[in-house]
Amino acid sequence: MPALDVWRFAAVECEGGVLSEQPTTERLVGVPERQASDSLRGYYYQIWRSVFAWVKLKDEEVLFLEGAEDFEVGAGGDVEAAQVKDTPGSGRSR
Repeated sequence: MPALDVWRFAAVECEGGVLSEQPTTERLVGVPERQASDSLRGYYYQIWRSVFAWVKLKDEEVLFLEGAEDFEVGAGGDVEAAQVKDTPGSGRSR
């Protein structure tokens, strides 16, 4: 499949102060400091940890997502909270 070109629409002022969009073939370049890669990786890891906790639930246990912490497992009035962090020591390779 051929690579897709990224089009940027630049706003230009027209007669009467009305803005219109003009296509340009100038490539968009992201700023590494503003990328959401780390956040998205953390959300992805939290989702999978929550799914793993869900499939491991015992019959009497209940899973709460985004309660006091990232997720909690409760049974009979007792609740165990889990704060999930994707770190080099969490078992995930980067």
